[in-house]
Parts: sequence; C-alpha cells; structure tokens
Amino acid sequence: MDAPRDIDQEDDGDLASNLSIPTEAEIEAKFPNRPRNANETFPFHVLYTKLFEPLLANKIKRAGVGLRGNREMKPHEIRRSIIETFVAKWRSEVGPDIFPAFRLILCDKDRDRNV
Repeated sequence: MDAPRDIDQEDDGDLASNLSIPTEAEIEAKFPNRPRNANETFPFHVLYTKLFEPLLANKIKRAGVGLRGNREMKPHEIRRSIIETFVAKWRSEVGPDIFPAFRLILCDKDRDRNV
C-alpha cells in the first residue's frame, strides 16, 4: 500500500516546467497578430500622475447636492473620463498594446510575475 503523498513532496520538474516564462519565439507562434507598440512605454510616474492621482482625487471629492438641471458630471462619469483619457494618450503616444500598463495597474492578477 502506497503512503499518502505530501504536497511538499511533489515533483519539482513538473512545477518548474509549468512556471517557465515563454520565449519571444513561442509567444510569436502562439499570438502572431498581437498588437505592437511603436514607441517606448511611459515611465511609471506618468501612470501614477495621469491615472492614479486623478482617480484618487475624484474618490476623495464628495458629490454635493446640486440644483435641478445641474450639468456637472457624476463621479462614475469622471472616473470613466480619466481612464478613457489615459488609454487614448497611451494609444496615441505609445501604441495599441496597452497590456504593459494593465500589468502594472492590475499587478495582483499578473501570473507572469511573482507579487
């Protein structure tokens, strides 16, 4: 009768092969039509000052009760505008591939890096 296997006693060879980072050739073969950026990506401070700071400033600002017919944007509309502005700036100055920015924005969801 075989003894029960411990999780710590698993084969490291299988684990290492599952965690390997694909090469550029493997990525190209798997995704031949992926978008390419024409320019270098923005430095992190641009992401912070153009996206995170305005979103935080909008979150802190309280929406007041206005008069009837007030044309002021609602908080969710302001957030959408901030995000759309950043994405449009990225696409016009860097290129169509926004994945590098999303890797920084949603870093806890990134499986390629250990966070």
